[in-house]
Amino acid sequence: MLVSLAVAPAADAKGGGSFTSSDPTLNGIWTAAVKTATDMVVAGPLRKDALGRPCQIDLPKVIIDGVVRDRCPYVGDEAVSGKTLLVSTPSDLPVLRSMIVWFADHQHSDGAIPSSPLDSGQIVLIDYNAYWIEDLYNYVLYRGDLALAREVWPHVLRLLNGWYPQNTAADGLLVNPLGPSDYAGPPSHGHVCLLLQRRLCASPRRGGRARDLARTPAPREHLAGP
Repeated sequence: MLVSLAVAPAADAKGGGSFTSSDPTLNGIWTAAVKTATDMVVAGPLRKDALGRPCQIDLPKVIIDGVVRDRCPYVGDEAVSGKTLLVSTPSDLPVLRSMIVWFADHQHSDGAIPSSPLDSGQIVLIDYNAYWIEDLYNYVLYRGDLALAREVWPHVLRLLNGWYPQNTAADGLLVNPLGPSDYAGPPSHGHVCLLLQRRLCASPRRGGRARDLARTPAPREHLAGP
């Protein structure tokens, strides 16, 4: 199989990435993935989601969770769509950046990152906190935007040194503050090790995204942890 992949340089805000191969199925997957991601970028500001629930976010453009779903931004969906936009559609990257900042600006007093603007940003989903770090890490990695890392670094510290320790049991596992409930409905008994946590994305002393960010010239504070 022959493959050709071209990714736009970080400084190039005009050209996009491309993918071609000798496999028509792979080519179709790429095309569908890019279209799905770009379809998620819609005009703002938003006031309600598709079900009429309050979903207020005052940005000129936003990334929603799906054109046939809630049509409200979620930080986890931003992580999925954002990766595709980073390698394919530089013109939409200012939207990705502004949404990372929006979630940081609406951080809760205990350090948690809201999962969505839904219900005035009051809903916290345990794995979506780590998705926000993933969003930030990927954006800084692909764009070289250390100014963004400096801007939101205090929010990273507040999350990792505040919310995570408050929700970690003596055995080192996170405790789901929602109990057996979760947005996807999987069975749970309180202590959880979710998909994103498997990457140690929110475990700076064991490696992972937050520690990588800490190694950039931007942040100087130390992360708490054994």
